[in-house]
Amino acid sequence: MTISPSSSWWRLEIDPSGDLEESLIWRLETLGISRVAIRSHPDQPSHRTLLAWLPAADWPASERQSLEQALGALAEPFGLELPQLRWQQQPEEDWSHSWKQHWAPDPVGEKLLILPAWLQCPEEFRNREVLRLDPGSAFGTGSHPTTRLCMESLERIPLAGALVADLGCGSGILGPRSGSCGGKRHRQPGNTCQRI
Repeated sequence: MTISPSSSWWRLEIDPSGDLEESLIWRLETLGISRVAIRSHPDQPSHRTLLAWLPAADWPASERQSLEQALGALAEPFGLELPQLRWQQQPEEDWSHSWKQHWAPDPVGEKLLILPAWLQCPEEFRNREVLRLDPGSAFGTGSHPTTRLCMESLERIPLAGALVADLGCGSGILGPRSGSCGGKRHRQPGNTCQRI
């Protein structure tokens, strides 16, 4: 199947060393490439892949080759070689919905399961307390390491009737979680207009 450049993207993948990762992100951003992400797997957190998406119409083969040369120059000061760049063309898609297919049930601690609102609870997690989320730009996934540590700690702290504050809340998940652990009231001051 041929993909039209006017309605597609180039996805760039690089597996950089830790020393090189920040420099590559910086360079991509200075070149106007703002659609950048880091992908890692929970089972192998040290193996990270840098991803960038570039409009195919603006990045023909000659431009992609120039980009590779610009990124290669960043590796030299570290005494490294630029890892292989992998390019894959992909069609335009509605990311406001398609990202949901990649979000799975997320067990936290001994008792909690964070479950996307659109999924059924898998049988292997039926014994866990389910906290349903509909994550989006305002309500995140609760996957930040400090948030996860707080959720795990809430299992071990007696909260009966306690006032709990989630200062600088991002996802807002600690409020409902503290309530399910016995906290009677919770406050979630934050400074983003999108917070819940």
